[in-house]
Amino acid sequence: MKKYLTFFACLFIITTVQATPTYTCSNNIKSFSFKNNQLILSGKNNNQRFYQLTNISNQAFWMDMAVHPGSASAGWGSQIHAGHYSIVAMTNPSFAFSCTYFDKNYQVHPLNCQKVLSVCQLQTIPQRDGKPAPQGSYWVFEDLK
Repeated sequence: MKKYLTFFACLFIITTVQATPTYTCSNNIKSFSFKNNQLILSGKNNNQRFYQLTNISNQAFWMDMAVHPGSASAGWGSQIHAGHYSIVAMTNPSFAFSCTYFDKNYQVHPLNCQKVLSVCQLQTIPQRDGKPAPQGSYWVFEDLK
């Protein structure tokens, strides 16, 4: 019985460690900015870029495509818990995210993205099964610890 428990404990540890990808942030690339409490990701010629967005606050919040009131942003909403991060792929030349949280009455409150996010552009490109990530703008990984 001890052998089986040891085996399953090792298997759990190995799969947990392998399931958490790690990437290197570039300190010399600054293709993002903060404006009007929003995060602005910017690039040239629709080149593929990858950003790691880390929640540095003590609460979970939502990132969503910043739109004008009454407009839709279907598919872009993503929650990031405190101490977690998400990775987004971007080909749009300019893309704005807003940061918000819901109170216990489900009312939406804006946050200043610059105060709750640490952002870096990745040097290494996420791959799956040895193949480069597909072109486009999408969430690569969401809410990882």
